[in-house]
Amino acid sequence: MIPEGCFLFERTDVFACKQSQLYGYGITSEALIFNTLGLDEYLSNSTSKALPEEGRFCGIFVEENNILIKTDKTGQELLYFFQAGEDWAISNSFLLLAKHASKKTRLTFLPEIASGFHLKKGQHIGEQLLSHQTMIKEISIIPLTWQVQA
Repeated sequence: MIPEGCFLFERTDVFACKQSQLYGYGITSEALIFNTLGLDEYLSNSTSKALPEEGRFCGIFVEENNILIKTDKTGQELLYFFQAGEDWAISNSFLLLAKHASKKTRLTFLPEIASGFHLKKGQHIGEQLLSHQTMIKEISIIPLTWQVQA
């Protein structure tokens, strides 16, 4: 079961997506939009149909023959991307994606990246993003302002 507010889409799921989805909240010049229900209402009632840029969200936006997966422009939400050959998946949850990826392929642990997690007597007290690479070689973070287009 996927926790509320999290998503995981495999390549085939993305291509089969027929409806835009919003996880979090987005802001346009016309509206403050909360989650997918708010996005549906906004898109059916708004004349501009401008996608949100501001806010704190991950979104999958379906427009005719185009699918766009992106975060807010400040990058407050992260998108994690797994790839092994032609197989790929995307999620806003590192742990969810790691669990999924481990069923697809053998994952490679990167201890040098894991050292960015600050520990004090075995307790996790913080972390510092050192790059777009995660502690699992096959999973990376999609850089701020990048988007996945399918």
